[in-house]
Amino acid sequence: METNYSERDLIKKAQSGDTDAAISLLEAYRGLVKSITRQYYIVGADTDDLIQEGMIGLLKAVRDYDHSKGSYFFNFARLCIRRQVITAIKTATRQKHIPLNNFKSLSSNVFEGVESRLLMDIIPSNICDPETEFIQKEQSNIFQEVFNTELSALERNAIALQLQGYAFNEIADLLSVHVKSVDNALWRAKKKLKQAINY
Repeated sequence: METNYSERDLIKKAQSGDTDAAISLLEAYRGLVKSITRQYYIVGADTDDLIQEGMIGLLKAVRDYDHSKGSYFFNFARLCIRRQVITAIKTATRQKHIPLNNFKSLSSNVFEGVESRLLMDIIPSNICDPETEFIQKEQSNIFQEVFNTELSALERNAIALQLQGYAFNEIADLLSVHVKSVDNALWRAKKKLKQAINY
């Protein structure tokens, strides 16, 4: 970090296009980004993706900070980081519903013109048993609902990291908790998910 400059000087230099000053600020506030992003989870993304979103929020804070408004940069940065992460989560949630919003009926015409064929006529009949597909989709929806609403942040993060292949001690280090807390969180999470699916 550039120690010859105050934080306010670094912000001004970064706002003027000084890349080194911006990098110094990003390094100085990386810990804040990690502590904020640890509280959240994006379906289909990993910890690094959340940290990247947090860093984008931090860059926006550097870009938009105005000392004359009387707020501390730390507080402003925390707000911008959290907003960016929440926006990313909302965007990811909307994206997962796109296939539902763009469905095409099996009875719709595939080709316009003289020869009209229905979509159901050109789909191979052996793709998947509709009943099995429906059950799998329902179980997936239940799993997703429980994951998002019933699990605590610690339980969500612990199970997400385990699914990525991390060992208990690595998860404990990443989440800054005791190994026993990870063990308990995973046990509770799996119990809740199993109960929901077997309901």
